[in-house]
Amino acid sequence: MQVISNTQVWQSILQAIPDTARPVLETFVPTGLADMNQIMQFTNLTRDRVNRAVERLVSANLLQELKRPIPRPDQRGKPSNIYLLTQEGAKVLHSLGYKHAHVCGLKDDLPILHMLALTDTHLAGQKAGVPIRTDTLLRFNERTLRPDHLVTLADGRAMILEVEQAASTETLRRVVESLQNKQDFFASKANTNILPEVRMIVQLPRGTKWDKTIRTWEKAVGVVQERAGGNLSFRLFAIPRREFLDAPDWSAEHQLSWVEITASEKQNVIQPLSQAAPQEFLYHTSREDHLVLAALWQDFLENVQPAQAQFPKPDPEFLNVMRLIYSASHDSALSELEQASVPYASLYLLNKYFAMRKLRQPLNKTLHNGKGNLRWNPTTIMHRMQVVVNAFLSAHGWRSDGPLFVHVSMSDWGAASTQFFGVNVRIRNPQILMAQDDMVVPSQSEVAHTEKALAWVLWSLFAHSLDLGLGRPEFW
Repeated sequence: MQVISNTQVWQSILQAIPDTARPVLETFVPTGLADMNQIMQFTNLTRDRVNRAVERLVSANLLQELKRPIPRPDQRGKPSNIYLLTQEGAKVLHSLGYKHAHVCGLKDDLPILHMLALTDTHLAGQKAGVPIRTDTLLRFNERTLRPDHLVTLADGRAMILEVEQAASTETLRRVVESLQNKQDFFASKANTNILPEVRMIVQLPRGTKWDKTIRTWEKAVGVVQERAGGNLSFRLFAIPRREFLDAPDWSAEHQLSWVEITASEKQNVIQPLSQAAPQEFLYHTSREDHLVLAALWQDFLENVQPAQAQFPKPDPEFLNVMRLIYSASHDSALSELEQASVPYASLYLLNKYFAMRKLRQPLNKTLHNGKGNLRWNPTTIMHRMQVVVNAFLSAHGWRSDGPLFVHVSMSDWGAASTQFFGVNVRIRNPQILMAQDDMVVPSQSEVAHTEKALAWVLWSLFAHSLDLGLGRPEFW
C-alpha cells in the first residue's frame, strides 16, 4: 500500500486552494488553537472561503475540530467552532519554517478558553505590527517565569501581558502563587529591560464576577506584599478582554481604562463585621499559609449572611459559600500532605457557618429524632440521612429533587470505598449557579467542582458530626 507523505498531502491542498490554505494554517502558529472568527480575522478571508479551507485541512488531518461548543464568559451568542492543530499539521508548519509550531493537546474547557484568549491577543499584536512573543520563557536566579505574552514596546523595553479567568477566594492560593512568582522575578532585577508592571486581560465583562475577581487579586496583592515586608516590585493592572480587543493598548503609557490592583484597605484594617482569623483556624496548617487562610476567613465572614428570612429562597451565593468552605482544606494547590490530612480548616468554617446561620439546633433535632426507638438497617439509615440532607437544603430555600438533585446512596458491599453510605449531588441545570448579570452558563468543570463541594459538606453532617457539635448518630 502506498503511503502518502505530509508533503504530498500539503501540495495537493495547495493545488486545490492555493490562496487560502497557507494563511489558514498559519493562524495556528502562535498557540496551536483557533476558532472560526480568529481564522477570519487573521486571514481577511470571507467565511465561505475559510470554511472550504478548514474542511480540506480537517479532512487531511492537519486540523481537528473540537466537537463541543465552549461559550466565552464575556461574549453573548452562539460560540464559534474551535479547531486544534494536529501532529501532522505541526509538521507541515515546521516545513514552512515555523519551528515553534506545536500540537494543541488541551482537553478541558478552562485551558482551552485561556488559549483562545492568548490567540486573540497574539493576533491583535500581529495585526498592529507589534513584536509579540506568546508563551515565552524568562530565566532568573535558576528559576523561570512563563508569561502569556511579552510585547516589545516602541522604546525597546518589553511588557508582560497575562490572560486571566474569573477568580474567587476558592482559587486564592493559586492567585497568590502566580503573583509571588512575578514578585520574585521583578525583585531579582534579572531583566531590567522589562517594564515593572503586569497587565492582565481578564476574560470577563465588568459586573459581579469581575468585581469578585478584582477583590481576589487585591487580597493576593496584600498577601504577597506582606510577605515581602513592603510594596511589590511591580504594578498590577487589569482590563476586560473585550475592551482591550476593541482598541488594543501597546504603549508604556496607559491608553485604556486599566484598573490598578493594589492591596485593599480590608487587608490592613479590621472592619466592624470582621475579626482577625482565629488561631484555631490557622493552627493546623502545615506550611506558611496563614495569610491566605486569614484572607479566606475574612471573605467567609463577608459572604455569609447571619440573618435568615422566614421563607428563604434559593440563591447561587449558597453554593459559592459551600465551595469556599470546601476549598479551605481541599484546594489542589495545597501540598500532598495537606490534602491527605484531616480537613480542619473546612470543618472550622462549617462550624462557624452553623453558628452564624443558627443551623446546629434544628439539624441536631432532625439527626437524633426518635433516638433509641428505631431499629437501624440500610433502608432506615438512608431515609434518616436523606431527611437531614433535605432539612439542611430547605433551610436555604432549596429542595433536593429539582434542578439541584441530592440523594443518599449505599455502595456495594464489595466496593473499595471509604464511604459505605454517601451523599450524591447532581446539578441538572447549571443556570442555578448563575448570578443575575452572568452572561454564560458555567462550564462543566465549575459544575463538577460545585457538586463535589456540596456533597462533601452534606456528607460531613454525618462523618464529622462530633466535630460539628451535632453528636454521634446512632447509625454511624
